Amino acid sequence: MRTLLLALACACLAVLLVLLVEEARGQDCPQASPLRSGEVATCDGILWPRLYSLQALGCLRVELPKAQTLAELNGELLQNCETTQEKTIALYEETKVKLEDLSREAAGIGPDRPWYRETWVLLTIGAIGGGAVVYIIRN
Repeated sequence: MRTLLLALACACLAVLLVLLVEEARGQDCPQASPLRSGEVATCDGILWPRLYSLQALGCLRVELPKAQTLAELNGELLQNCETTQEKTIALYEETKVKLEDLSREAAGIGPDRPWYRETWVLLTIGAIGGGAVVYIIRN
């Protein structure tokens, strides 16, 4: 985008310079003399060789296509960055959910378990079953 703006500025400068050079050539300045400090010149315009104006126009011929190509490339890069950002955010959210589940499990506040999988129920069933086996073996 910056290169495109630079190319447009270059083009405007080239056109302006061509117009100013043509305007400056059309004027005659019969009273040309050195100026002292603070003195105002009697002629308007700029001293600018036509070659410089042609070089500025040549800059436009090279820079504008280059700027358009760079703009297309930057658009593709931006699209790739947006896709990568979306994937990264999705991965972050997924990882966040997994970590929250792991911390709940580590803290013992995991998802609700059915009553028959509680520790005290399993120990009670084991004790009753073990007692029954011992009773059957002794009798």
